[in-house]
Amino acid sequence: MTERPILFSGEMVRAILDRRKTQTRRVIKPQPNCVHDNHRWVWLKEKWVDCPYGQPGDRLWVRETWKSKYIGDCSDGKTTFAITYKSDNSEEHFNLSEDQYWKYRNILDKPDVWHPSIFMPRWASRILREIVNIRVERIQDISEADIIAEGCPNEYLLGRSWYKPLWESINAKRGFGWDTNPWVWVIEFKRIDNG
Repeated sequence: MTERPILFSGEMVRAILDRRKTQTRRVIKPQPNCVHDNHRWVWLKEKWVDCPYGQPGDRLWVRETWKSKYIGDCSDGKTTFAITYKSDNSEEHFNLSEDQYWKYRNILDKPDVWHPSIFMPRWASRILREIVNIRVERIQDISEADIIAEGCPNEYLLGRSWYKPLWESINAKRGFGWDTNPWVWVIEFKRIDNG
């Protein structure tokens, strides 16, 4: 079992916390020449390649936008910081060792500054999910059931009217818009005890 980080926007973090989101799609880079019959591996650079996000049984820890605030020193030599998560403004406290503090002090010493999700350390992550399935498909092959599993809010009757613009906002500027119909990793996950 391996743990890997994965980035999510605030909207998608809220969908995960609401237990609406149990799937994510990530563009395969570079796009494959061939897809294996079982749709779990792709042919890239003259070899079969697994999903870089992991395999069933592996875990994903979510990186999200956050900020920190110094709370105080503990009697055991640790330092307490409050971490606020931008997606829902919730807050958790962490007692950091001296080593943890010094490793992240450049970020921790900037109170009330929102930090991009890419800079979230593992210890600050509040959401952990286990991968239950990986497959490969074209983005336009997504089903209505899968759009719901992507976190589609209940008020949308037609999931594509919600999902297509979401996909475009994240991927079009990178050259992988809806109309290019790129190959994607489909990662299905489930909740485990850490959030």
